[in-house]
Amino acid sequence: MVKVKLTDDELTLVKSSAAEAGLTVPHLLAEAVLGWIAARGQLPAGERRAVLIELQAIRRLLAVYTDGLDQLAAAGTTRGSPRDLDAAVQAVLALAERLDMILDDLTCPAIEGDE
Repeated sequence: MVKVKLTDDELTLVKSSAAEAGLTVPHLLAEAVLGWIAARGQLPAGERRAVLIELQAIRRLLAVYTDGLDQLAAAGTTRGSPRDLDAAVQAVLALAERLDMILDDLTCPAIEGDE
């Protein structure tokens, strides 16, 4: 356990920042310190969380599109596949795989623990 002493003004600022980021105060402090230690220039915790949430939404949307393309491909096997459908399915799957890699890089246990 680590204790941190803050002035009243500092505590107010930290609490406000944590609330804006949707984080607990300890989580915000840990993210700030660990992010600073790990690599300068990283996105702040709140911004990284926003990017992560947006990418997860894109990933879910890709899953819906992939399901639709798979259904079209399955229907096409009985009636003749539309041209380039297989290429479209492969492109969506490749993009989904790349998004998964990005999400893995952005995700940390502390962020997932707050959700």
